[in-house]
Amino acid sequence: METTKNRIILILLIFSVTLLIFNINSCNAVKSRAKNLDQEQALRMNLEERIMSLDVEVSKLKEILNKTNQDFDATKKLLADQQLLNDNLKEQLQKTKDVKEALEDNLTNSGKVSKKR
Repeated sequence: METTKNRIILILLIFSVTLLIFNINSCNAVKSRAKNLDQEQALRMNLEERIMSLDVEVSKLKEILNKTNQDFDATKKLLADQQLLNDNLKEQLQKTKDVKEALEDNLTNSGKVSKKR
């Protein structure tokens, strides 16, 4: 009877040690998962902060781009106005040259006419 008790105690002891080992392994696995979860959450928070800072930077760059486009459009308009002004000045210069040539021809012709008389 005592041998049977000893065997039962031994079996229960082995079973208890086995359960203790499983329990320790389970606790270690939970700790590891919790650590991984904390690391993942920290990484996500860092990424979210970077995304938010990049969003702010993108907004600033969009504002700069819009301002640059407005400046570019204003410059194009100014250039078109200047080109129109240059064309008008060229036309006036050509008209002035034509009038000058006509006057010179008139002077030359009137000088020839008066010499013939």
